Amino acid sequence: MKLLKLLAAAFINPGEEGLMADITFPIYKMAVKELDGKVTHIPLKKIYPRY
Repeated sequence: MKLLKLLAAAFINPGEEGLMADITFPIYKMAVKELDGKVTHIPLKKIYPRY
């Protein structure tokens, strides 16, 4: 967690957005919120195989 928080702190200032996929690890959201950032979820597209 500490390494992830350090990496997030290098890019996220208080009030800025942290973009992440809808389905992701909860620790990413926690790291952004600890830095007073805003979590923004990006919906994933459904990809169907082409036959």
